[in-house]
Amino acid sequence: MHKKGIDIRINAILIFIAALIIIATLWYSRVLLTKISADERLKVRNWAAAMQRQGEMVDYVRSFFSNLEIEERKYATIWCYAYERLLSSSTDPTEFDYYIKIISENKNIPFVLVDKQFRIIDSRDPEINPRKDKYLRGDLRDSYIRNEPIEVGAEGSTYYFYYKPSKLFGELKQLLDGLSNSFILEVVDNTVSIPVIITDSSRTRILHYGNIDDKQFYSQEDIKHLISRMEHANKPIEIYGLDRTKNYIYYESSSLLTNLNYLPFALFLSLIILITAIVLVYGLSRRAEQNQVWLGMSKETAHQLGTPLSSLLAWVEYYKLKRETPVSLSDLDEIEKDVIRLQTIAQRFSKIGSVPELKSENVVQVVYHSVSYIQARTSKRIQYHINVSSNQVILLNLNAYLFEWVIENICKNAVNAIGDNAGNVFICLSETDKNVIIDIQDTGKGLAKSMFKKIFEPGFTTKQRGWGLGLALCKRIVCEYHKGKIFVKNSVIGQGTTFRIILNK
Repeated sequence: MHKKGIDIRINAILIFIAALIIIATLWYSRVLLTKISADERLKVRNWAAAMQRQGEMVDYVRSFFSNLEIEERKYATIWCYAYERLLSSSTDPTEFDYYIKIISENKNIPFVLVDKQFRIIDSRDPEINPRKDKYLRGDLRDSYIRNEPIEVGAEGSTYYFYYKPSKLFGELKQLLDGLSNSFILEVVDNTVSIPVIITDSSRTRILHYGNIDDKQFYSQEDIKHLISRMEHANKPIEIYGLDRTKNYIYYESSSLLTNLNYLPFALFLSLIILITAIVLVYGLSRRAEQNQVWLGMSKETAHQLGTPLSSLLAWVEYYKLKRETPVSLSDLDEIEKDVIRLQTIAQRFSKIGSVPELKSENVVQVVYHSVSYIQARTSKRIQYHINVSSNQVILLNLNAYLFEWVIENICKNAVNAIGDNAGNVFICLSETDKNVIIDIQDTGKGLAKSMFKKIFEPGFTTKQRGWGLGLALCKRIVCEYHKGKIFVKNSVIGQGTTFRIILNK
């Protein structure tokens, strides 16, 4: 597969993964927002139901309170009647004890009996001091103004019976006021930051509101727009107030949920930016890699062409100095070798970047030809060993020009690993039913395991003046052009490295 095809596939995979991430993110965000919105609606409805139950309880207490007030008025009337009988001369003396008992048994309702000048005749009020308070006036009188006095007539005289609520009545009154206040404060305290308003039955007058900026109530038009907006957001909830009139609760999403609605778009934009950045970085890295490859290719070209061109220039100079000397056949053979080498180099570089033609070749002859070229140009202290004879035939579909380049590059690496020392390069060919295996082993300095894959990357080199292209080209030739495999089989520091090439038959 061409590099361009690989890049297209990688870009397609990146786009596919990005699309999956974006879809999954948007889907999960929408599910999360829907759940939060449902929870908020449920909280408002539960809160409204609790308010309704609380209103019913307050209404019950109010009814009970009203009945108690009526009962206390009845008791006050009975006591008034008892006083009338006690003050009347027509009352049988035997009945006095009965009426006095009725009056004295009152332990709960404070009362006071006064004449027209508000002189205190009798009282059952712990706040009245008989020695000090002779008249019902001032603050003392104000405490009795809640209830209308009852007129008591006896023997042409008129008296007035004042009474005030009992202690139980006062406690129930405080309870009712507390429930009323809490009923109102529920709007602010228990809506969990959800904007809410309560309107009357006309749906135009706001009774209470919570978690809403006061600026939204500047005008009737603003109020109308606010109610319309909330009605569009959620269906209003119908409840009954303390006075048993119909009220409506309007509400909308909290500021948190409103802001979270923008989260998917923010995530979408962030992911787009991230994916774009990744694609750009990948493109830049690929471009940098390609630049490194082109740089290496230019240096490799110069290196490959350098040797035969130098040799040809040397022959030219030689015959310039010996103008009258005829060209010998042996010299022509050497010149021909250099020209053939130039032709081989041209063939190799012409195949890089295009689909090479594969032909049935004897891989043994290809290996021998490559080794003979390298052997003639390396130190005599390095010995080459091939495990099969040159006459053996192992046929494969190969491009001989390119595959010879693979063998030469691996052998050059082996020579560089051995350095100035004496060493050996072993080339072992074997075959199975499906594959041909070529192992190239040297007795050089070896490689660390962490470098097994890095050495095939363009630009990676362990030499000070290397350009890191030889093994990268080997991998491309073997893997992409011949659909085979090349890798470091094993390596031991100080003992050597073995490269393995696997080709399909």
